[in-house]
Amino acid sequence: MRASDFSIQHFLRFFLFCSLLAGAVVIYYSITYESENAALKIDAEEFCSLYSPEVWQELGEDSSLHGVMMLIMGESEKRLHTDEIKRAIAGGQEKSYPEYHDAVVNRISAVLGEEWECDSFTEFYYPSITIRAYGSDEQVRHRIDLENGGILYIEAVDSRTVMLNRSPLREFSSDLLKRAVLVELEKTSSGFEKVIIHFNENVDPSHRDLIFSVLKEISISNIYIVEP
Repeated sequence: MRASDFSIQHFLRFFLFCSLLAGAVVIYYSITYESENAALKIDAEEFCSLYSPEVWQELGEDSSLHGVMMLIMGESEKRLHTDEIKRAIAGGQEKSYPEYHDAVVNRISAVLGEEWECDSFTEFYYPSITIRAYGSDEQVRHRIDLENGGILYIEAVDSRTVMLNRSPLREFSSDLLKRAVLVELEKTSSGFEKVIIHFNENVDPSHRDLIFSVLKEISISNIYIVEP
């Protein structure tokens, strides 16, 4: 065998070895990536499941917002295994629950490399209700966002208590309600997009009429009623 033939065979064997090695490395990293990506998706799904109301049943009477949040934080520590998802759900500079929701959705989506959607997570921070336009039978679903200054929420709790955007007025009176609505109206740039009213069962009909009378006096339109 000539020296040149030996060199060619040696080169071909070396090339084949390098090709097999490179292939093995690609397969290894591909499997590792798929495994890590699967773990991230599992953790994201597990985090989503913690926002299902079924998880809160064990809280009993302590199913307040604080109680639920404490439960979710504790269960997240026990059930989640990837550092990336744990960092994604950690609160940072967010000043409100809606801001936290939006930030977490963005961070988890970035970690997964695809849009992350979790209906129960969104429903928790942006709860939706069925509303009906005043004077109409048409019903629509509306997602509550108290950060949206263009929407005014009025809740008649009983015949003594009325709340605007979850803040109670000192008394259920026409003058006080009118002043409070005007204060909220001044905060908007172009009026209310919607005024959503929730009447509890034990509210006297006269107080319902009082609210509608005040809104009519201020020329407020786009009134919606929360359906039971």
